[in-house]
Amino acid sequence: MIEDLIPPFETSAFYLVGTFLLLVVLALWITWRVTDRKKKTPQPRVRVWQRKIDALRNKYRDGEGRVFALALAKLLRDFGSELSQINMQVLSVAEIRAATHYRGFSDLLTILEEPSFAPESEQTIDELTNRAKAVVGAW
Repeated sequence: MIEDLIPPFETSAFYLVGTFLLLVVLALWITWRVTDRKKKTPQPRVRVWQRKIDALRNKYRDGEGRVFALALAKLLRDFGSELSQINMQVLSVAEIRAATHYRGFSDLLTILEEPSFAPESEQTIDELTNRAKAVVGAW
């Protein structure tokens, strides 16, 4: 009876080393792909966007605060769209907050969009400009 049993499968060292090397190569490839995706995240061009905010302030310096606030909100949505690769022109502020997880940005958009429905803007153009530049610089 014992003579009828089949001996266990004996692998050679070549198969064991080959399998181990294949697993190491697979782990290195996965690590390379994950770090490669992190490098592709676009970096904000902070100075360019801050200059655009200053140009907008100069354009509306003597104008109505509500018009400036809406123009600045559009500019900030463009900035967020470029940075996050999400079209923020069609999103609500709550959706932007959920997508970006940057509360300062969405809070500023809320403040900027309120004057369009209010009879008078409470914040001055310079205050809004300084706050927008701080938000762009902090992202």
